[in-house]
Amino acid sequence: MRLVSLLFCCLFLNTAQTFAAEHSLASQMSYHADQDAHLGYGVFYQYKFLENFEFEAKYSESGDLKVFDDKNTLSGDFGSLSLGINFLKQRNQDLSLKFGFGLNLVTASSNHILIETNALAPYFQISANYKLTNQLSVTLGQTSQFHQDNLGTNHSLFMSVNWLFGQHPADISFKKVATKRSVKDVKNLPPLALNDLKINTTVKPRTLWSVQIGAYQQQKNADQKSSILQAAHALALTTKLHKGLFRILSQPFSDRKSAEEYLIYLKHHYDINGFINKF
Repeated sequence: MRLVSLLFCCLFLNTAQTFAAEHSLASQMSYHADQDAHLGYGVFYQYKFLENFEFEAKYSESGDLKVFDDKNTLSGDFGSLSLGINFLKQRNQDLSLKFGFGLNLVTASSNHILIETNALAPYFQISANYKLTNQLSVTLGQTSQFHQDNLGTNHSLFMSVNWLFGQHPADISFKKVATKRSVKDVKNLPPLALNDLKINTTVKPRTLWSVQIGAYQQQKNADQKSSILQAAHALALTTKLHKGLFRILSQPFSDRKSAEEYLIYLKHHYDINGFINKF
C-alpha cells in the first residue's frame, strides 16, 4: 500500500507542472556494499524545477541485511522514505552527472536492534544519468546513509530506469502542429542553409513568428543550451529576454505557416522540440 500511495502522489504532482519543468518516475534496484545483503528495490519521483537542480522523493526497501561484529550477527530489513535535492551537471546532450543530498527516514524495521523505526539520517548521493530516448533514461549511482544505529554508515549501489512523464508546453504545441501534416510533407521540406537564417530586422517585432526551443530564468543557462545545440546541429539561434525569461529562438518568420514548417523540420531532422511564439 505504501508503494501504491507514493505512485498516486507522484501522478498528482504531475498536474501542477510549471514552465520548463521536467518530471520523472523511476524504479530501482540496489545493493548494500558494506553488509551481507540481498538486492533491495525502490521507486522515486524527480521534479526538475531549475536547469541545474531537481527535487527527489524516494521510497525504498533494503532487502535482507546482515551486520557482523565481534560478538553478534544482526540481520533484518527496513523500509525508508528520503527527500532531497540533486545538483545536475550536463556533460553532453545525453549524459548528465548528479550530486545529491537530503534526509532519510526509516518508516519500518524488522529488527529494531539493527535499526529503529523513525530513525532519521542524512544521505549523500552521486550518479550518472544517460538519456536513451526523449522519455527513457538509465541511472547508475551510489547512496551513502549515515545512521547512528548498529547499521552505521550504509553504502549502496543502485541502478534505475527512469520514465519522463511530464510534458513541456513545447511538446504539446508540436503535437498539434504535426497532426496537420504527413510524414511525406516533412521529408520534402528543403534543408535550410545558414545564409537563410538571418533575422529580418525590417519587419516589426509584433508581426514575427519564431520557433521557441527553450526558456530559462538565467541568461547563462540559455546561452549554454544554445551553444550546445548550435555546436551539435549548426543551427542559427538567438537568445531574447521576454516577460522575465531568456528564450532560445529560431530566426523569425513573417507568417505562422512558415514557422510551423520549420518546427516540423527541426523535429524530423534533429529531434528538437519547440513551439510557435509570436513577438
